[in-house]
Amino acid sequence: MSSYRGMNLFSAGPHEFVIGPTGLLLDPGQFGGSSVTGKPSVIGVTGLKITQHGWLVQTTSNAVWTQFDAIRAEADTNQSGTLVDETGRSWPTMTMTKLEALGPISRLIDGRWALEYEIQYREIDPGV
Repeated sequence: MSSYRGMNLFSAGPHEFVIGPTGLLLDPGQFGGSSVTGKPSVIGVTGLKITQHGWLVQTTSNAVWTQFDAIRAEADTNQSGTLVDETGRSWPTMTMTKLEALGPISRLIDGRWALEYEIQYREIDPGV
């Protein structure tokens, strides 16, 4: 079961996690590189970025919005925590930086209601 900061916010529907690019943050410098060598300079590490895509599925539209609002409340806290995917893989010190509804709430063929969403998490330097 997936969770964020120990809370089960995503059990109402299918979702997946995609690991984004990570690596060195480069500064191309003046004229495309270091003024001495012409090569980019390393100015830091980008930190991990994880995107979660999924659907909130509930028996009523109000229940979908209640769950969306609970996730939104977490997105507004600016607190880091451990993100755990459905396989049990965990990433500590992740901050929920973006929540977006990707369309309107829809009624499914079986009568349930669904909302497609995307969440972005980032490792953020706590000193910044």
